Amino acid sequence: MKVILVTFFLILSTMPHYGQKFNFGIGLEVNKVDLKKKAPPGITSPYSIGLNPSVGMSGHLIIEYKINDYFFVSLNPSYGTYRMSIDKSRNSSFLYMNHLNIGLGSRVNFDGLTGGFEFGVSRFSDLYYTQPNQYRDLTKYIINKNILNYAFFVGFDIYKDSYIYIKTSSYLQDYFAIAGYDNIGREISPIVVRPKYLSLGINYIINDKD
Repeated sequence: MKVILVTFFLILSTMPHYGQKFNFGIGLEVNKVDLKKKAPPGITSPYSIGLNPSVGMSGHLIIEYKINDYFFVSLNPSYGTYRMSIDKSRNSSFLYMNHLNIGLGSRVNFDGLTGGFEFGVSRFSDLYYTQPNQYRDLTKYIINKNILNYAFFVGFDIYKDSYIYIKTSSYLQDYFAIAGYDNIGREISPIVVRPKYLSLGINYIINDKD
């Protein structure tokens, strides 16, 4: 996270009068997460880990530098949760992955259309599942708490520099390990997983006066 913060402010330091071109804002994302799975070597039979994509949410701050009318760089700290439903739970049992993310991004905007790229690092603070009247902490299964990620997004303006977007993101390192089971019920372990997600979001620029 320190590397991303230092990089952002080094970029700004090379640009004259940058204080006059800052945009500040807030954003909200609704995400649907899935897990990229990797079985131990030699496992070729189909298997399941009993987790299905579900809906989560995150909120973020926007610190954006407007280089010109078309190009922006930004620092985007966020906090949110990914959620997955557990098989045979009738939508009452969920796995939660809470995380803080610091992202350094850039985007272009032309004729009301916008798109960009973001590189970040997430600090996962919690891994647990809940069901009615039960909570289970799964922290001991975490492999990496600090994980690099990247994202691409496209969207369109709704008011000046504020916009809505669709984003796809993937993580570059494994997050936790879990047991899986093949079609006849044999355990396959460990299955290591890393998140990937698709989200719909809105970024609202508070101080845009152009």
